[in-house]
Amino acid sequence: MKLWEIISKSLFLIKMGETDGHKAEKQAFDQLDGQKVPSRQALHEEFKRLLGEKKQAYAEYRQVKKEMQEYLIAKQTVEHILGIDRHKRVEEKKQQKEEQR
Repeated sequence: MKLWEIISKSLFLIKMGETDGHKAEKQAFDQLDGQKVPSRQALHEEFKRLLGEKKQAYAEYRQVKKEMQEYLIAKQTVEHILGIDRHKRVEEKKQQKEEQR
């Protein structure tokens, strides 16, 4: 488990009131199992990397969302056009039935 995951979990527990701050910190460091605590610079670099990944993923999400909206608009347009045609066919059939009577 990475340090930021451990810290995040311990901060969540503190926020929920399930544990005291110093107990959560002790648990977080106990979970490191003798690993060296990363430097501030290493944490900052990891944060920047994760932020870059997040921005890239969000840009991709926006593009996919835009394409989906365009497809929905096209679908509605086609349904509208076909709906008009279906409506005309129904009216024509009604007229034909009335004429046959």
